[in-house]
Amino acid sequence: MKKQTSPKPGDIILADSFCDCKVRVVLTREEDGGWWGYITAAEDLKCLRTNEVKLTKSDETFVFDFHIIKIIQKS
Repeated sequence: MKKQTSPKPGDIILADSFCDCKVRVVLTREEDGGWWGYITAAEDLKCLRTNEVKLTKSDETFVFDFHIIKIIQKS
């Protein structure tokens, strides 16, 4: 992600994934190298499932800093 602003917990971001899906994630907490959060859009989960990633809306997922494209909504 370009260093325009740093994400914060509660922000919703657009991120790439290793399986070629772009996903919207609400961030919960920061960790070395990235963020933990929850996928917010049903269509993003559908794209992941099509690519054999078995996540539900209640599963927490990790987003690497280099996968963050932009902040969609600030908290």
